[in-house]
Amino acid sequence: MGRFTIRSRGQRMFLLAGCLFFSFLVITAIVKSVGRRSVLFVESPTAEQSTEFNSLDQLKTASSKLRLQDFHRVEVKGGRSVWEVKAKDARYYPSRNVTHVNDADVVIYRSADSSVRITSRAAKLHLSENALDRAELEGSVLVVLDDGVTIDTEYAVYDAATQEINAPGRVVIKGEGYQVEGIGLDVEIDNEIVKLSDRVYSAFEPDAKAPRNIEIGSL
Repeated sequence: MGRFTIRSRGQRMFLLAGCLFFSFLVITAIVKSVGRRSVLFVESPTAEQSTEFNSLDQLKTASSKLRLQDFHRVEVKGGRSVWEVKAKDARYYPSRNVTHVNDADVVIYRSADSSVRITSRAAKLHLSENALDRAELEGSVLVVLDDGVTIDTEYAVYDAATQEINAPGRVVIKGEGYQVEGIGLDVEIDNEIVKLSDRVYSAFEPDAKAPRNIEIGSL
């Protein structure tokens, strides 16, 4: 009988230790989950940060100085918004003035009531002081123009100096009753002129509106 009692105590101690360890794992997972949703500082910049980032994939894997949730930046001149960026989250690389964002929403304002909107799964923003010099957008890129015309592609670049959006790959342009596909796109933001350079195919419904400001041929 005594031997049975000693074995039962050992089993109870083993079960108690197991429960304590499981509770520790659960608490640790909760703390880590909360940390991922908050603004946090990470380790100091490493040598990886001083290298050239040739693609968004390289930028995503590099260590960043600051991570932010619900990213929002806007430039205002003369009481009017010039551009605005919203994103789900962001990583800021101060040594290069580069910010990587997820679920990007970029708006370029042409006037108080006119704008061009670009959304994408990810983007690399080149910032100087309060200005957005360039934005590289990747993954399900959608450009929306004032007249309801949409442009779908996988990679596009916005250049503030030229006020243009360029997409070197395949693009699909959709309007009211028509669709135009092609390779190589250039959008002049100021006048919303859309240019396609190669392999253009179009389809129009009988009551389709004639597309405005779409040019086909060499850029």
